[in-house]
Amino acid sequence: MIRHGLSDRERAYEAAAAHWYTYRNRLAEAISVSQLAMVSDDFAQYWSEICQIPISFIAETVKRAQAHGYCVGDDPQLMAEAIVAMFNQFCYLQLSGKRSRRGQPDDQACIQTLANIYYRAIYSKEDSSN
Repeated sequence: MIRHGLSDRERAYEAAAAHWYTYRNRLAEAISVSQLAMVSDDFAQYWSEICQIPISFIAETVKRAQAHGYCVGDDPQLMAEAIVAMFNQFCYLQLSGKRSRRGQPDDQACIQTLANIYYRAIYSKEDSSN
């Protein structure tokens, strides 16, 4: 859902927080389904359906940003798939394995990192002098 009145930066933060908390709150399911997707067509389809929700949202965000001169020439679907894949891997690394055994990750730091990546990937304008 798109809330009106948010800046692009705020919208990036909200999207990052939603992804982080969804992954965090469903960690066992997210890891299980994503790993089983590598060996099972049924789980691959299910994982694809799960990922399609944020991919669709981000692809639409990219299209709106392109109307304002951002990420010109980029394929919105590919941008969205790359961002979601990066978000999923980041969440996995932060919430499982060695990192999680050292203590709980800092939710706000992780969300801000994801928000910065999201914002910069979509809303940075390239220097035309290069």
